[in-house]
Amino acid sequence: MPKTWTRDEILELARSFQPACVLAAAADRDSFRKVATALVEGGRIAIRDVLMERSRIEPVAGALFAVNMLVGTDGGGTYTFEELREDLEDAGFRGAVAAHREPSMNSILIARKR
Repeated sequence: MPKTWTRDEILELARSFQPACVLAAAADRDSFRKVATALVEGGRIAIRDVLMERSRIEPVAGALFAVNMLVGTDGGGTYTFEELREDLEDAGFRGAVAAHREPSMNSILIARKR
């Protein structure tokens, strides 16, 4: 039988999980801090993006997207898992994991608010 959700349950769920709808390429530590402020203690953020290797040339789709970001934005780019983890930790998150990784922009990184 399907669960009937109360308004308070829905609001609590929204405060405990926040998908990052903007690609990490357009986000920064301030954006992650804003998400952290909106979450309850232990709430999670999920980021869907390409996760670059340390070489910055793989995955190829990410390297091409990085060139596009350099040409089309003032400060956008692509990032390694380690760079995103550092940004998230600085913004108040912990335990970042690459929950799903593939060479396209469909990798998923998840972290919890401290």
